[in-house]
Amino acid sequence: MNFIVGAEEHTSQIVELLKITLGESLTKKTIEFWNWKHNENPFGKSKIILAFDGEMLVGVRAFMCWQFSNTTETVKCVRAVDTAVHPSYQGKGIFSKLTSAALDDCKKDNIKLVFNTPNKISKIGYLKLGWIEIGKLPLRLSITITIPRVYNENLLRELLTNYEISITKEPNLNSQTNKFSTPLSSDYINWRYKNCPIDSYYSISQENKFIVIFRIKKVKSFIEMRLCEVAINNKDYCIDKTVSSIKEIIKIIRPAFVSCADNDNIPSAFFKKLYFFPKLKIGPIVTLKNVKCESFEDFKNYKIWQPSLGSLELF
Repeated sequence: MNFIVGAEEHTSQIVELLKITLGESLTKKTIEFWNWKHNENPFGKSKIILAFDGEMLVGVRAFMCWQFSNTTETVKCVRAVDTAVHPSYQGKGIFSKLTSAALDDCKKDNIKLVFNTPNKISKIGYLKLGWIEIGKLPLRLSITITIPRVYNENLLRELLTNYEISITKEPNLNSQTNKFSTPLSSDYINWRYKNCPIDSYYSISQENKFIVIFRIKKVKSFIEMRLCEVAINNKDYCIDKTVSSIKEIIKIIRPAFVSCADNDNIPSAFFKKLYFFPKLKIGPIVTLKNVKCESFEDFKNYKIWQPSLGSLELF
């Protein structure tokens, strides 16, 4: 068995292995999607380790580069995402060897920690390799008072045409607190949301006042309006304008409820004026692996870490 660092020339083999191992029920496995996710990321190209048996690719381990920043510091991270071992080679320790090699690469590049949102099955493997579970991401929900609309994708796309993402300048927004979150640069917004090949995202914004990025998710037959990113200058008129803009969208699409990650960087008046319930631990399960992060204990309990829904969505 030979373990090597992945390169763009291996992309077609990787995609085929992902199709064989993971299927395409959740997301389509394409070269376009892989390149967007792992090569076009503004935080840097992913750390990819491959396992070959002769000329046959039998395993892949990908760590997607990420960053979390506050007003004084940026923490370089990776997100553990695409992992696949060919069915004929499973149970031979390849997953562990791939992960160990990827972690060694992280140490050389001053990566501080690894985060991910595993499913129940993959979580077992991560915990065995030293990851820790920190619980579900706290969310806030607001039940709307409109009559919920039955989900219709084509209609919703038409209704939301005026809210397509158009970010040309760097957002200049002051956070309320000094918690770590993903920095909302124009490069990041355009990559993560505008150019995402598997989901449609929308936004409302006013320069130096606020930005909200959201998507529409089908929940049974109805609609969830998911606020993936919310950044607001902590001034009353900015908060009021943000709230009124969201209420306009709610009237148009009539979601059954609105969801948002609990986040101290968002003014509390925003949650109050949109009638959000107090935080509920119902978000995705999050696991962490410390590489060399001095503040790791505070990341564990969300004390200094306020990830958005958009930074933890599965994609």
